[in-house]
Amino acid sequence: MHEKIKKLVMAVWNDDLDAFAVLYSMTCDNIYNYCKNFMKSNEDTERAVIYTYSDALNNILQLTDPSLFEIWLLRIAFNTCYEMLLSSGDPDLYSRLNPEDLEALPFVEKQIFFLHDYRQMEVDEIASALGLSKKKVKMYLENARHKILELKQEIAQYSHSNI
Repeated sequence: MHEKIKKLVMAVWNDDLDAFAVLYSMTCDNIYNYCKNFMKSNEDTERAVIYTYSDALNNILQLTDPSLFEIWLLRIAFNTCYEMLLSSGDPDLYSRLNPEDLEALPFVEKQIFFLHDYRQMEVDEIASALGLSKKKVKMYLENARHKILELKQEIAQYSHSNI
């Protein structure tokens, strides 16, 4: 399947929109399920999927390695969902997350931290949704929290030393 996706991406690079339609049909269920973990309604999930594929089509030439298409698409989906949630003005999001803290995390930690602390998903649910072991999810969550704490301490020290 990965070889087929790679060939299809190269065809899309050459303006083959039919190839993009095939890529869509091969990946849309996974992207929908991924977005559903982040969004609160089916309507928002569907909109996130549309925006994800639109962004992917408009920026496909920025993908330098066609074998990374699926991972690249997941990053677009996460960023789309995250931006949609930020722009929704959900006060719950801002009470639990500082967007700058989240941006400081590596992608895998960012999505796990977001799913756990904002979407209130359990470790086993996150493991299932992302195809990771529970042990890995716990490790990434612990790393994310540690990095955010370090960042907050650095900011507090900097603020205190400038008073």
